[in-house]
Amino acid sequence: MTISGGSMRTLGSWQPPVYCPENTFAKEFSHITDIDTDTSLGYQYDDTATQSLILYCYDLDGVYVSSVASNKHYSGVQSEKLKCSDDNNFLQGINLKVGPPHLAIVSIGMACANAD
Repeated sequence: MTISGGSMRTLGSWQPPVYCPENTFAKEFSHITDIDTDTSLGYQYDDTATQSLILYCYDLDGVYVSSVASNKHYSGVQSEKLKCSDDNNFLQGINLKVGPPHLAIVSIGMACANAD
């Protein structure tokens, strides 16, 4: 699975692609964001965009093997793991919606497919 910047304006740089080990597949993922609180607005927000995406890799029997991260030098807060709802499903794609004011990811959707 590859995520690219497309034609959007970016701040920072894209990291090299990372993949699950051979014969394993991503079944869960989480992301790291740097959360800050704007006291004038009174709420928390992601002030530096997503720092890293983490894929959790499983074999075809559903046994966890390892994880890979797009950026190992991150700071911030890790989200809860998002996973495919069916145990036989693996992650097939991610849809990232980027929005203002800081061009940060504002929502993440995922698509799962059956391993059979």
